[in-house]
Amino acid sequence: MKVSVKAVVDAISKKLQKKVDNLKVKPTLAIILAGDNPSSRIYVTNKIKAADVIGIKTQLFEFLENQFQDCLKIIQKLNVDKSVHGIIVQYPTYESWNFEDLISTINLEKDVGGFGKC
Repeated sequence: MKVSVKAVVDAISKKLQKKVDNLKVKPTLAIILAGDNPSSRIYVTNKIKAADVIGIKTQLFEFLENQFQDCLKIIQKLNVDKSVHGIIVQYPTYESWNFEDLISTINLEKDVGGFGKC
C-alpha cells in the first residue's frame, strides 16, 4: 500500500487548523534563529509556513554571533509575555554559544522544542 505523505500532512494540518480556529486566543510561537547553518533558515521558513497554514502567529528573532546576552534577554521577555505561547530555538546555534544556557532560560511551559528539563 502506497501512502502519500502530502495527503497525511494535509489531513493533520486541517485537523490542527480546526482546533486552532476554535481557540479563544490565537497562539503565537516565538522562533529564535542564531546560527549560520543554511539548513536552519530553511527549517525556520518551513515552520513559519506550517504555522501560518494552521493559524498560528509567529515571531522570528534573529541574532548575530556576538548577541548571546541579547538573546537571553529576549527569551526572558518572551517568558513573561502572555501573548507568546511557545518558544523554540532552532538548532544548531553558533558553536561559540552555550546551548544549554540558552535553552535553560526558556520556561518549561513555553518550551516547544522540548530541550528543557522536565
